Amino acid sequence: AFTNDKVQGRAIVGNAPYVLSGKKIAPQLTNPELSMPPLSAQTKQLIVGGEAALWTEIVNEQSIDLRLWPRAFVVAERLWSAQRLQDENAMYLRKKTIADWSEKSLGLLHRAQTESALERLFGERHLSAVKTFIELLQPAYYYHRQHEKSAFESYSKADPLNRLADALPVENERLRQFDLQLTQWLKHPDNGEVYRTLDAELQRWLDNQQQLKLVVTGQPGFETLVGKTTSAILLTRQLLQLALERKTLPATEKAHLENQLLACSQIEQEMIIALVFSAQKILDSL
Repeated sequence: AFTNDKVQGRAIVGNAPYVLSGKKIAPQLTNPELSMPPLSAQTKQLIVGGEAALWTEIVNEQSIDLRLWPRAFVVAERLWSAQRLQDENAMYLRKKTIADWSEKSLGLLHRAQTESALERLFGERHLSAVKTFIELLQPAYYYHRQHEKSAFESYSKADPLNRLADALPVENERLRQFDLQLTQWLKHPDNGEVYRTLDAELQRWLDNQQQLKLVVTGQPGFETLVGKTTSAILLTRQLLQLALERKTLPATEKAHLENQLLACSQIEQEMIIALVFSAQKILDSL
């Protein structure tokens, strides 16, 4: 929140919560000579390219395709396309097509590298349960992973990239589809078919958690992550039920649920439980 010349509160930076505090240290720039005007049509003609940055501290030969593709195709399309091309959902359809094509025709390993990393961590026998589990996760975006390493351990190109965070796709398509359906249902909560689809997806994730407990037994870090993820699923399901019943929550109960969501949204082993964004959307609608 901004109060006079100070800022304080919590914001989502990238995909993780970040506590902000600070004060204004310079007057607002009002001199037009110091501000950046919009690019003119003539100036735009001088732009000949762009780039997609990839931080090599968190990439190695076993994850470079996973980190680079198919996102780099999207960056390229954005650079060569007309500005009016703004349909995000259509872009995701094309992204899936190019991901399939590049895997078969170019031999890119963006999907295979995820499976190989998961097999190294959990074994082939548990691959199906783990692949379902990671549908709920995302690697921490922005500079959060670098900060976590710098603050709590080491941050070096020599560090092994052998964690679950290193196996995760950059984006989570299954969860994106869930969130799209949720957004539409919140506009039309009488649609029982969509509600049942959403609830069935949450139940599928919840059932998988029971299988996963057997996989991670004796591994404290993973046991903690599975526990927090289970809490996030149960909380999302509770909120979905409240939205179905069109409940108006007292401020104290809403604050309690907000705190539960906040606890589930913290970075855990360089990852976040991305389901909390859908849960937050439901809570905001109550």
